[in-house]
Amino acid sequence: MVTRGQPKKISVCHCSACQRRTGSSFGVAVFFASEATAETGSATTYKRSGLTATAFGCFDDKRDLEPTQAVCD
Repeated sequence: MVTRGQPKKISVCHCSACQRRTGSSFGVAVFFASEATAETGSATTYKRSGLTATAFGCFDDKRDLEPTQAVCD
């Protein structure tokens, strides 16, 4: 995935759905406007009530993106 501009938000989420999705105690999600993204490879899609998320992997440099929100279940 290629992104342009700044993300709308970056979340660290501890909800049960993110724990199942990642197999960890939390998940990290970065949200961009759809027009600021372009798919360049394969992806995995996760669906839950009211939300569809697509996972693409990791960014080149994790220091570029600091969480702006923490979500708990």
